[in-house]
Amino acid sequence: MRAVSHLVLSTAAGVLAWQSGLGGGAMIMSAAIGGLLPDLDLPTRVDSPLERWSVRLFRKAGAAWIGHIFAAFIRLFRLALHALGASHRGWWHSPYIPFSLMALGVIFRGVTGELLFGMGLGILAHLLADSLTPSGIRWFRWHLRGPIRTGSPLEAAVVMAMLLVTGIVLACAR
Repeated sequence: MRAVSHLVLSTAAGVLAWQSGLGGGAMIMSAAIGGLLPDLDLPTRVDSPLERWSVRLFRKAGAAWIGHIFAAFIRLFRLALHALGASHRGWWHSPYIPFSLMALGVIFRGVTGELLFGMGLGILAHLLADSLTPSGIRWFRWHLRGPIRTGSPLEAAVVMAMLLVTGIVLACAR
């Protein structure tokens, strides 16, 4: 799936969890970021969405230099991942990571717990979305694959359906 689809789906998951009473705004923000983290293992010849978006975000805020520094740290982290042998949809796409973060989020209280739980929730949403693609994701012993090709109208339909569900839940909550 495309980065914007992961961002929308993970943010929607954070909003739905928030509406369920599981956390607040910090959880929604960390779910959005968590939805982009698994793709940090993309090949280093490709800029990650976090790199591009951090530069754009800080440029609009009038502090482009902060965005470039943030993007440089992300690039160094990605280079370190590849030096350690990480490949795309390898261990970074493991279900153990989001479930561990969510468990830590339940153990810790307050903002720290919200951030950890939200990060795990965002990563989990990313993995679920990637499970719908032909490449799929390995869930423990099973390799789940789906019919949705990246950038296809079906991907857009899934994202729109999630937005619709989130909108209905928010409208009914008022």
